[in-house]
Amino acid sequence: MIGSPESDDPRYARNPVVVIEVLSESIRRIDQTEKRQGYFHLPSLKVLLLVDSESCHVVVHRRQPDEGFRSEDYQDRSQVIELPEIEASLALADLYEDTAV
Repeated sequence: MIGSPESDDPRYARNPVVVIEVLSESIRRIDQTEKRQGYFHLPSLKVLLLVDSESCHVVVHRRQPDEGFRSEDYQDRSQVIELPEIEASLALADLYEDTAV
C-alpha cells in the first residue's frame, strides 16, 4: 500500500521496489492512469505489475536505465514473469490459480 511518508499504517511501504496493483472494473481507469503515473514518480520503484482481475492479463512496467518505463504484456497461463529486481518469479498459472479467469 502506498500512503504518505508520515503514515504509521503497517501496510505502507516507504520505498517499494515492486508494486502489484490488482485492477477491478470499478476503478480500472484510475488505476491505469492516475495511480500508475503516481507510482512512476516513486524513485525506488523498479517494477509495477497491473493484474487484470477479469481476464488472464498482466502488464509489467519495468524501469529502464534512462528512468523511463518499458511495458511487457503477459496473457498466457504458461508464462512466467521474471522479477530479478527482487530475485523472484511469478507464474501466471499460480497467480490465476483457483479463478474463473
